[in-house]
Amino acid sequence: MPRTFRINADVMKGLEVEAKKQEATINGLTCRILRKYVNVGTKLEQFQILSFPKKDLLDLLNSVDDKAITKLSYMM
Repeated sequence: MPRTFRINADVMKGLEVEAKKQEATINGLTCRILRKYVNVGTKLEQFQILSFPKKDLLDLLNSVDDKAITKLSYMM
């Protein structure tokens, strides 16, 4: 069932740029983004799970000493 959405200009520009990089249509990219949010994103929010790139996690862990990491693990 077709729907119409209003999308802010800055968001549309981001979609256009990303779709071009992926050699995809804006519609296809938007559908994938929304599907991922519905199937995964809502579950992450429900369980209060934080998601960010692996490299960022490794950078964070490498900036903290072993004792601090051990201490944090016991707090969770």
